[in-house]
Amino acid sequence: MRTFRKTEDQGDFVIAPEGTQAAVLTCLAFLGRHESTWNGETKVRELVGLSWELGEPGPDGRRLAVQEVMTASMHEKSKFYARILALSGGREPAAGFDLAGLLGMGAIVTTAHVTKEGRTFCNVVNVGPMPRGMVAAAPSVAPVYFDLKEYDAATFDRMPKRFQRLAETGEPFDYRPATPPPAAPWSPPAGGQAVPPSGHGYPHPSAPPSAPWQGSHQAPGAWPPGPQATRPPAPPAGGPDFDDAIPF
Repeated sequence: MRTFRKTEDQGDFVIAPEGTQAAVLTCLAFLGRHESTWNGETKVRELVGLSWELGEPGPDGRRLAVQEVMTASMHEKSKFYARILALSGGREPAAGFDLAGLLGMGAIVTTAHVTKEGRTFCNVVNVGPMPRGMVAAAPSVAPVYFDLKEYDAATFDRMPKRFQRLAETGEPFDYRPATPPPAAPWSPPAGGQAVPPSGHGYPHPSAPPSAPWQGSHQAPGAWPPGPQATRPPAPPAGGPDFDDAIPF
């Protein structure tokens, strides 16, 4: 007996195979802050998406790709940190390394199929560094670096559809620290010497002219940072990463 079951249109989508093979990173996308609930606790975390182009081509001859989404934490126990390490050959990059430089680098990617609501998806389950002497094939597409806080429409259009949907619902992540409250106005005590206390933007009169800045706040011009400044790392994730086995 036949029963009604609506068929979802998957277009020309071809699922990537299961297994372990060399792959190259072709998209790195910071997708903004998103709210999630785990064990009854709601948190807001920044997400990052990675797209891996596999070496094995599909039926039409084009190379297949798989994507994954995780918390954009660079704590040494986070999944994103592990991905950076794998792309760097198992070595931690130097502080201040431009993450866009990871694009085009190769790694060994292990994938597995997961079925949800009648559809089968291919998920990334592990990523490791390339073995010594092994080189991943050059990407067949132009790599894409996207950051929601520096939105660019042309770059957005080149991202995988999954990343586009997350970027559309994300809130840009601001790395700028909170502005400290202004110091209270100072007035000299009655009958005392008019010497402003420390922390009001003035050097102490006893300090020599060449003394460094004495105030408790930033010196004028210290913010925004210059072109050589680097982002502070994101705080470590407080719980498990988003479940990458569930497609968005």
